[in-house]
Amino acid sequence: MTGKSQLADLSGVGRTTVHAVFKNDGPLPSEHTVAALATALSLPVGELLRLRRAAAEASRTPSGNESAPGTPRQLPRQAAQFVGRAKDLELISVTGSCVLHGTAGVGKTALAVHFGHQQAARFPDGQLYADLRGFAPGASADAADVLRGLLLALGVPESAVPPDESARAAAYRSAIAGRRILVVLDNVRDSAQARPLLPGAAESMAVLTSRHRLDSLAAREGLPHIGLDLLSPADACDLLAHRLGAERTAVEPAAVDALVEACARLPLALCLVAARVSAEPGMSLARTAAELQDARSRLDLLALGEEDTDLRAVFSWSTRALSAPAARLFRLSAVNRGPDLTSAAAASLAGQAVPATRTLLRQLVSSGLLEEHVLGRYRSHDLLRVYAAELLAEEGEETRRNARRRLLDHFLHTGLAANRSHARFRQGITPAPPAPGALVEAVDGLAEANAWFARERPNLVAAVADAAAHGLDTYSWQLPWVLTTHLYRYGHWEDLTAVQKTAGEAAARAGDTAAQARACRDLGRVAVRLGRYGEARDHHTQALTLCTASGDLAGQAHSHNALSLVLERLGDPEESAAHARHAVELYAAEGNEAWRAAALSRLGIALTAAGDHRAALACCMEALEILVDLDDRYYQAHVLATLGLIQHRLGAYDEAVAHFQDSVELWRAFENRFEEASALHRLGDAHHAGGDAPASRRAWSAALALLDDLAHADAAAVRAKLAPDSGCAGPGGGSPADGC
Repeated sequence: MTGKSQLADLSGVGRTTVHAVFKNDGPLPSEHTVAALATALSLPVGELLRLRRAAAEASRTPSGNESAPGTPRQLPRQAAQFVGRAKDLELISVTGSCVLHGTAGVGKTALAVHFGHQQAARFPDGQLYADLRGFAPGASADAADVLRGLLLALGVPESAVPPDESARAAAYRSAIAGRRILVVLDNVRDSAQARPLLPGAAESMAVLTSRHRLDSLAAREGLPHIGLDLLSPADACDLLAHRLGAERTAVEPAAVDALVEACARLPLALCLVAARVSAEPGMSLARTAAELQDARSRLDLLALGEEDTDLRAVFSWSTRALSAPAARLFRLSAVNRGPDLTSAAAASLAGQAVPATRTLLRQLVSSGLLEEHVLGRYRSHDLLRVYAAELLAEEGEETRRNARRRLLDHFLHTGLAANRSHARFRQGITPAPPAPGALVEAVDGLAEANAWFARERPNLVAAVADAAAHGLDTYSWQLPWVLTTHLYRYGHWEDLTAVQKTAGEAAARAGDTAAQARACRDLGRVAVRLGRYGEARDHHTQALTLCTASGDLAGQAHSHNALSLVLERLGDPEESAAHARHAVELYAAEGNEAWRAAALSRLGIALTAAGDHRAALACCMEALEILVDLDDRYYQAHVLATLGLIQHRLGAYDEAVAHFQDSVELWRAFENRFEEASALHRLGDAHHAGGDAPASRRAWSAALALLDDLAHADAAAVRAKLAPDSGCAGPGGGSPADGC
């Protein structure tokens, strides 16, 4: 019996008769016929198709891999060199229907297709695929048109496809009901476009890819989203090895690493550069990597002449989908040269309030152009930053300049507020008021100040270099001033050296002698901490010369005080004491009691180094009284450490231990890890000299942990004292004269 005659015979029968037809031994009607029959009888298409397949399965000789007629196998060809993503594949498998979202070129489609091929056995009734063109040029795919194609693939005849979208969606869900089918919906624009295309049956699974997170689907349909990150460095190298050949990449491992970095570990970029290299087999990987180092031409080199293989074009598809304010914020984000942005910094860039900016940031995150890698902190990979910079270059110079000033003022004035919490007696600066639109955050208390600096340090260091690169000399020395206390306390010597060199050069260009002298002193302080005392003496001598020429008495006093420390370290206690006395006199003339106390403490160190311990003790006790009256606990910590050193040299070990312990507690409260380590080191010495070896080892061990964390050279001396064969290893072993 033909399908047509069966349809004629069944046109008036009920559900029971239909069931019986599929159990007969005669020829089965085609799936097209069954779909038409279901429409004619107002029966569920999916139920009839399931019956037909069950009958077909029962009647055929099993071959293990043949597909029934009408079973769709629509997945595109999978990448031959798919690498990595093992955790993501496992997560998709466990999660079931989901949205894969991420930035352009991160490999969403490749992952979805690879999953479909890998898991084909789980979906014996077929795999459907539709590219919804959500971010491609031109109009995105219409859901009604996509539904028509899916219904035809499922065996529904053209004549039985309903005319409108809602009816097609219902017929689609009916056709899938009871079947195990994987549906891959690629390049989804938004939730509304995808919603009609979701299978209703629990047996089937949908994997959607989008540059947006499609939060509405998560909220209404419970469809979870899985964010795709850039490839790991190892997987990125493996991808190049698969594309170029392991032998070729093994010869130039450094160049492979450079290519991976230049491509920001973005799969599409890596594939494009691999295609470019393969087209020129004589070109070394090192030469290609060198060409990609120039950010201005990087996107030109990552283009193969067609839109879907041109990274700039691919990125543009995302930006075109943004609202105008969000697109503007994306362009302005290129002004920030640091690794990430807070919502406050982004608001300063945009010159608008934080709540409105957060809305735009959410849009950029949803579009895959930014990533909220930590709560409230946003970043993008290097290639997107290059693209944003290209777009920003098309803006007027005034737009770029104003955005940069707002961002720098955000960092500068918030940093000044933080400094007031942990550097109360440091000589201040008076910058110009912040530019209109720059947001200044409130920083309340020492802990909050330290936390703010710790979070923003990389951005602040980058801002200093950016200000100098754009000729903004005042920012170039004021921002380092803001940063110095934090960098010094936490032992970020490399950053401190870099920003203060920039500060000195900027101050010299600006003709600001006081700022130049400050930079010299800060460079001298770093040199002391690194044990480069000759270099430190040169910096402080230059600072003293500058301050003397300008008549800056406070600056002269600071320089004399700093030179006192350097000369004491260089083994010249008499000259050290002379400079300290100059500092005491100048601070007294200035009426600065806090700094006079600091200079008295420095004089005490110089005197005890010269052997005059009693005079040293008197200087430090006077300093401590001044600081207690001023309630300056920070410099009390300095003086207490000095008193501990003097008492140690006087042989009063119990008093020395008490002073060092008080100093350690204060430094710990101020979160000044280097000074805490120094006080712990000397506390261990005092314990050891007093015969308490266990206590000395505990103090030295605590000091070593801090110094190792700071990567400081003093760690070697402490480690030597803790060595089993050290003269300091047991009770009575060694003395301060032995270096213990």
